[in-house]
Amino acid sequence: MPYLRRLLTTLSLSTLLVTTAANATQLVNVGLTSIQPPFVVNPETKQGLVYDFLEFLNKKQDKYHFSARLVPVKRLLSTDKYDTPDMIAFNNVEWGWVKRGGIGSLTLTDGRDLFFSLTDNIHPENKGTLAAVTGFYYAFADYQSKNLPKLDYVRLVKNEQAVIRLVEHGRTEKGIISESLLNWISVSEPERYQKFKIDPKEDHSYNRQFITLPSSPIDVEEFNQLLLKCKGPQMDELFALYGLQPPPLKIYKLFSDGS
Repeated sequence: MPYLRRLLTTLSLSTLLVTTAANATQLVNVGLTSIQPPFVVNPETKQGLVYDFLEFLNKKQDKYHFSARLVPVKRLLSTDKYDTPDMIAFNNVEWGWVKRGGIGSLTLTDGRDLFFSLTDNIHPENKGTLAAVTGFYYAFADYQSKNLPKLDYVRLVKNEQAVIRLVEHGRTEKGIISESLLNWISVSEPERYQKFKIDPKEDHSYNRQFITLPSSPIDVEEFNQLLLKCKGPQMDELFALYGLQPPPLKIYKLFSDGS
């Protein structure tokens, strides 16, 4: 009995210590605005760079626990009275976040939107047509999403994966998607990637960062310090798994008022 009592006491103390440590870690809710490979590939299985990167950050420190959840961007941006997460992952602060108090971290990826077609185009009847994502901002539409439906040669779909399907099925001659998605396909589906003819001339370029919102328990300065602390071969290898270059971790400069 004395042994059993000591064992139970030890187990109780261990549980208390684990619980105390867990409670001491500050939860940071990280919002994911869309299923957009390679950043979010499958939210059900938690596949994508976001999930791996947050796990990487969690292992590098014990002050915060970063937890991802998918929150459609339309719901986040439709009203000022939304249930906001603490941070937004792999987004651009000028895509509607500045006026909501968002501050962009150091740049994690340099991105471009590129035009592509198939190396063997067997549907000449669709010559001159282009697949694009509704609501996106493109240089060819003067960075105004409302201009897209006015362009009779543009076929609009819900996401970049659908853009690829339209081109592959011969519904349009060309499509426009992010270079990051093309790079992801190059490492995840190399045979599929070989069928694409990519125009090296970009539509426009942009950067992606983490956006800290007013509710965030970690401010952008502390988050940037964490990124710099984690900089190195491990971080670079993690990005390379998804076909991405090492994060530049440079200061992002606003080019507009972010509205």
